[in-house]
Amino acid sequence: MDNFSSVIYNGLSSSKGYLLRTDLRGRTATDRNICTNCHKTTDDPIIPEAERLNAKVKSHNGLRKQQNIQCSDCHGAHVDEAQYDADAGNSTPNAFLIKRFMAYSSSISNGRSPKVIFQYTSVSQRNYNKNAFGVCLACHKSLPDTIEQHKTPTSAATCEQCHIHKAGFSANCTDCHGMPPRVDQEGGPMGYAKGYKSVAGALDESQTPHQSHAAGAASANNYYVFSCNECHKAPQGSALHGNGVFQDIFKSVNGTKAALAPSGYTPGYDTVTRTCSNVYCHSNGLPANTTPVFKSVTWGHNINSIIGMQPQLARCNQCHEATPTTNAHTKHLSSGKLTGCVNCHKNTVLDNTTLTPEARLTGGTHINGYKDRSFSGMLGGRPLDGTACENVYCHSDGRGSAPITLPVWSNPATGACGACHFASAGSSRDKYAHFAHLSSAYGPLDSKSTPVSCNYCHTYPVNHVDGNIDAPNNTVCIGCHKNSLPDWRTEPQVRLECETCHTGNLSVIDGKTAADKTSSVTLGHGKPAIGKSCKACHDQDSKHFGVASNGNTKRLKSGLINTGSTINNECNYCHKSASEVTNVQYRNMSTHFMPSDYGKSTFTMSCAVCHDVHGSSNKASIRTSFAFINSTSRPITYNDNALVESFISADGRGLCQVCHTQTKFYRAGATGQTHNNTKACLSCHLHNTPKGAFAAVNGECDSCHGYPPIPKSSVKMSNTDPLYATTYKTTYGFSGNFSSARFEDYSGGGGAHMNHVPDFARPKDGWSRCASCHSAGDTKDPKSHTMNGDLAKVDAITIAIDSASKFNNSLQIIYSGAKLVAPPANKTGSCMNVSCHYQPTPRWSKDR
Repeated sequence: MDNFSSVIYNGLSSSKGYLLRTDLRGRTATDRNICTNCHKTTDDPIIPEAERLNAKVKSHNGLRKQQNIQCSDCHGAHVDEAQYDADAGNSTPNAFLIKRFMAYSSSISNGRSPKVIFQYTSVSQRNYNKNAFGVCLACHKSLPDTIEQHKTPTSAATCEQCHIHKAGFSANCTDCHGMPPRVDQEGGPMGYAKGYKSVAGALDESQTPHQSHAAGAASANNYYVFSCNECHKAPQGSALHGNGVFQDIFKSVNGTKAALAPSGYTPGYDTVTRTCSNVYCHSNGLPANTTPVFKSVTWGHNINSIIGMQPQLARCNQCHEATPTTNAHTKHLSSGKLTGCVNCHKNTVLDNTTLTPEARLTGGTHINGYKDRSFSGMLGGRPLDGTACENVYCHSDGRGSAPITLPVWSNPATGACGACHFASAGSSRDKYAHFAHLSSAYGPLDSKSTPVSCNYCHTYPVNHVDGNIDAPNNTVCIGCHKNSLPDWRTEPQVRLECETCHTGNLSVIDGKTAADKTSSVTLGHGKPAIGKSCKACHDQDSKHFGVASNGNTKRLKSGLINTGSTINNECNYCHKSASEVTNVQYRNMSTHFMPSDYGKSTFTMSCAVCHDVHGSSNKASIRTSFAFINSTSRPITYNDNALVESFISADGRGLCQVCHTQTKFYRAGATGQTHNNTKACLSCHLHNTPKGAFAAVNGECDSCHGYPPIPKSSVKMSNTDPLYATTYKTTYGFSGNFSSARFEDYSGGGGAHMNHVPDFARPKDGWSRCASCHSAGDTKDPKSHTMNGDLAKVDAITIAIDSASKFNNSLQIIYSGAKLVAPPANKTGSCMNVSCHYQPTPRWSKDR
């Protein structure tokens, strides 16, 4: 029973049996107990403040952590229970009546009763050693690693250096020095550590950057609130704290901000120049796909040398660009749509120059090795919020509709024009006529780079990402659609026909006027008699604009394209097909033949050189002007293929003259020439001869006369006629019997050819059968064989017998009928002095 309670009438109560004059433990750590009744404590609110300041003890963490550990939890009332310690040599009682076995039960001690040895006879026995019954380890079975001594297994230093009884064993860095030091005086709570000024190189701490790194607060300026460990962390097992050295910097960087730099870059500090190097804190933030850039910063008396810079953007620029240009930054900031950093990093900055208080903490969002995204503000009339780009209007289809395109920040191409508006089928670039203009291969803007293609119709970036559909007015459209404006919103979209651009008012697209094909439906292959639409030859789905010069610029279908040495596939596709061209007159046409020694590619004489398949004012789509191989363009009129005038003209510039420079007749610009000039050229020079168009018929000797020419009397001779030969037959014209012979009716035309030319001769034998009598045996250069004038009026037949046929070498060979006089007196005669005949030579022709 205690008399304190008994002074009140009827107030007696049961006691715990200690018979103490006051409580062994107070109700709270600040209430008096049996010990603090005499020993003044700093947390006793009853005693005057002056006495509290002079007090030597305080309950263990009574106020700081709201624990309720009081004197009797650690101290005995009378003497140490050494007699209960079975270990030999431990019979000496603990000092300060510290219990031999701690029995405090809490979540910390977990109900243990560990042994404590604290015998104050020597320094070595003031035991705080965590491996030898240290007093602190009785309850704190594991110690924190924030201070190096906690990690040292057998350090002689005591916990009491920092954890003093007067402070309730709560360690406080500011008891010794500022946290960080910020005034030029010794000791806490804001000065430097004891003995600091006696060390060489000590600085005025009121002028060092300690404050900007670690003295920040929610209401303060832009100072950070970094922990000491960010710079002063010590390696495992070392004892650097309180060792009299103050420049132990970056001795261990594991887990620090400085070490957020990529591998290969080791943070460093030069104790002579006081300069940091390769530290992430003062880097460009390591943007993706870029090389790290580290800024060299000097400690010294440089307080506010960065944070105090003006203008304020300049301080940001000391580490990374104030207005970054890396990756997609430029695209986002140069458009004027975003007000700055705060639009995407609201958890890091309050505006473009001020960090949030939370960002400046050790675990804050600035200098944490991560690009923190958190959106704020408005864009396009919609709020910017969230942390992911796939949830913002900026990268929608323009209507804010899903799905939102997710671009890759480090790959600007993934966010280029078209990435958002053309993210999937049915998106805005597919909608209405967008597909025809932008997304189709044949579209006029398909070949344009973005945003150039969009800018043709829309104003970028002024009206971009503003929440509105920027529809152009009709003035934008009429440049391309000059005949009539199609309905943009028609669905499904109807393909425009080629004629909408290539006939009437011609479209002008990208500064180029569409080719005029108006005549195609009336004069070309589109006229009713032929009825071919543009799509019969052209691939309407192929690339239309910006085709490379060596590409399919005519947009022809695959089967019509010339490849390699092929030519005229586009024409032959129909003109060699009986189903496509039913009129045999226009089937199997040949390309204009080329002399073997002309030296030009056959492509120079393709069908298109003379014909315009889209029609012209001339017959057969003959072009209205010709410019053959760099020659001057000449007008051509061709209306009737039966008239000579359709082919040749008096000035030498007719259809069959304008290109010819090496022909024997009707060369370009030559006048006064005559050659069978009563007949149209096509009478002999057909378009569909096998050896090439316009070569003389068949291109062989029988094109103009028989091979050989024979007299009409050849089938009327009797067997008794002296000119009759055994080879003569009443019929001919088949293989082996003058297959290409033909009657001739000019003077001596047929003659005795059937006696001099074998009956198996064929036109392909060429001049070789004629040379012995007409070119003195020269089979290669029949200069005497000319076609002057009208074949119906042959003035001279050249006889030049091979000298090898002489009978008498001392005499000349003479043909009596060859009299080249004016007027000509050509008549058939006989040969003289020829070895062919050993008797008088018969007259050449019986008919003439």
